[in-house]
Amino acid sequence: MTNHPFKPSVTQGSLRARNAAPPIVAYFQFNPEKISDRRTVTYADIDAPGQILPFRQYVRGGERSLSFRAEIAGVLAANNGRIEIGEDGDISGEIAKYQALLYPLNPSWRSAGISQAATFASTREFRSPPVCVLSLGTRVLDCILSDLTVEETMFNAALLPVSASLRMTIKEIVPYGAPDLTVPLGGAA
Repeated sequence: MTNHPFKPSVTQGSLRARNAAPPIVAYFQFNPEKISDRRTVTYADIDAPGQILPFRQYVRGGERSLSFRAEIAGVLAANNGRIEIGEDGDISGEIAKYQALLYPLNPSWRSAGISQAATFASTREFRSPPVCVLSLGTRVLDCILSDLTVEETMFNAALLPVSASLRMTIKEIVPYGAPDLTVPLGGAA
């Protein structure tokens, strides 16, 4: 981690699944150094003969995504009991928390081992991964984890990860429900 002239944060960031049993809560051992916050909107070009530039008409808002990296180090003493560290610094259980957020909620996510897919061998119903809550200081967002890359950077004698860098992208969930498409735009039928 880079030494900044500012005081270190005492607030520990987290990513947790809503309504998961057993709970899935991944606390950041070290808060992210950088956060990329991206929002898009869509405009349509309206062309007319003789115009030098097209007129732009706002069409709709786009998604907001936050991308950042979290570091996990099972070999460091910087653990307040919230980070799952096994024997000899093994952080496989902690990595499994993040991976479980990309699959439909499953009560046996802890026993998945190397692949969450194995816990769904007998599942035939379609369910989406859980809605999550990202907490970064005063930034608290309902979101989905849309992308996760785990780079295991150090191993113990049994080749279990003891250090990893997790690059993730979350997408903010819209605070209102889906529109009622049975009502025409502009009012009642």
